[in-house]
Amino acid sequence: MQAQDGTSSELAGEALVLNLESQPSDLNGELDRLHQDPPEKRGGYTCLAVYGLSVVRLGPLERVLKELPNLQKIVLPDRNPDKVFLQFLKEVVTEHQLAQSMKIAFKDGTEVSIGSLFRP
Repeated sequence: MQAQDGTSSELAGEALVLNLESQPSDLNGELDRLHQDPPEKRGGYTCLAVYGLSVVRLGPLERVLKELPNLQKIVLPDRNPDKVFLQFLKEVVTEHQLAQSMKIAFKDGTEVSIGSLFRP
């Protein structure tokens, strides 16, 4: 995980980058370090950029979501908002009780609020 400016998670301000395509041992180490950060530091993260998100890589994302209580935006810079993927995100949102006002931004520039995933 890195801060938005490319530094490690120890130096991050408000944005955190999670690359789910990392080697499992690297990813687990970063997740463990995030868990060990003090709650006030984890509470300072309001934006999470996630690379490589897919159904089979949900476990690490779930671990991160539990650690970031003040998250306001998830950026998926390598995903576009197709119907199947939006349904998948709806299930993640429901499972983790994310705020309806939280935003999800996609590669193509589309940005949706969590609440809009539940509208017909």
